[in-house]
Amino acid sequence: MAALLLTFPLSGILLWAGLEKLRERGQFMGTLAQLGFAGRAGSLLAVVVPVAEIVTGAGLVLVPSATWPVASVAGLGVLFAAAGLLALRTGRNITCSCLGAGGSMLGRRQIGLLPAWLGVAAALYLLAPAWPASQGIQYLAAVTVGIVAVRAHALVRLASRSAGYRKAIGEAAGVRRPIVMRAEGVETG
Repeated sequence: MAALLLTFPLSGILLWAGLEKLRERGQFMGTLAQLGFAGRAGSLLAVVVPVAEIVTGAGLVLVPSATWPVASVAGLGVLFAAAGLLALRTGRNITCSCLGAGGSMLGRRQIGLLPAWLGVAAALYLLAPAWPASQGIQYLAAVTVGIVAVRAHALVRLASRSAGYRKAIGEAAGVRRPIVMRAEGVETG
């Protein structure tokens, strides 16, 4: 049970982060460029990092007894901390593309989260969850449904907000009242 409580959220976070980086590739490439990875290196990292996150997230639930997903979690944690350190060394505010389009800054947070990444990796290694691949596929489906639900909720909120704006604009455009100007007691219109 403890393994599931660690695996599900971590898998979801990694899958979400990787998919968002691919969806917002331009923003992620901008972050990489500000870190000094432009051109070919930036283009390569813009694919390798999100794919590593996706593969790791899926591997955690599909092959939980394998060592490579746990080692990859630790490696990604070190990579994120290194990116945070590099951002601090530039002396500039670099927008973090950690979970897609976001407004937080890359730096101290990523460094501070390194012990958590390593701790979760160590816990998963020690717990050594071992469920069959068929169950892993079901778990991956559950994580995917969770991600879709979060995305759908955001879309419903956005659609609701848009409908309100459309209604307000329609009402404003449909009501045509003459503008009355008053200048020194004389009405013109």
